Amino acid sequence: MSDVEADPSPATQNRDAPARSRSRVAEVLFASGTIGNGLLPGFLVAWQLYYFVPSDKPALIPTFTLGAWVLGPATIIGLVNLIGQIVHSFADWGIGYASDRTRTRWGRRIPWIAVSAPICTIAFMAIWWPPSAGAGWANLAWLAAIRSIMWVAYTAAVGPYCSLLPEVTEPGSERNRVAAFMAFFEVLGTILSGFVASKIIDAYPDGGTIAGVHLTDGYKYAAA
Repeated sequence: MSDVEADPSPATQNRDAPARSRSRVAEVLFASGTIGNGLLPGFLVAWQLYYFVPSDKPALIPTFTLGAWVLGPATIIGLVNLIGQIVHSFADWGIGYASDRTRTRWGRRIPWIAVSAPICTIAFMAIWWPPSAGAGWANLAWLAAIRSIMWVAYTAAVGPYCSLLPEVTEPGSERNRVAAFMAFFEVLGTILSGFVASKIIDAYPDGGTIAGVHLTDGYKYAAA
């Protein structure tokens, strides 16, 4: 029996899955999850301002006036984005710490992904359904709250997912190859959020029907 005790720190605990050689199909399927890494933030960054402050319609976000200070809807959205990123930054280290110390029969990462990914998707969709059809503080509160929820859930899904890479691949060519696939799919998601989404929004300005549900504008249709 060795005189050296195993390090009990989370980093040296059993990994979520034994590392072994995997088929190319399995590698690609694992890596394809990063489509969402690029798609959701890319769509939000590209189209949020156009949706809430359209050039041909009244803005959905009010103007804030305090004495000589006037904050237009676009500036307010910028501040909401800042709040979301602050929430995101705090969630990063907190969720990373908690994920490293999670112990379940499914491993450390899978439960976080399984719970958080659906919440992130629902929150992302909810952004495009503000409570008021006109400019109102309810829309601003909605956007700030839902964006914060989305970013926390995004972090709770993407962080553990990316942490799986060194836990399910062998160092060297296999890990490098899977990392390259992941980078490719994330870029693909960003392209879908910009170029492809723009085509859908332009083609369906009045929305469309998906699974029997009518979506009232191109932004909702593209987001779905």
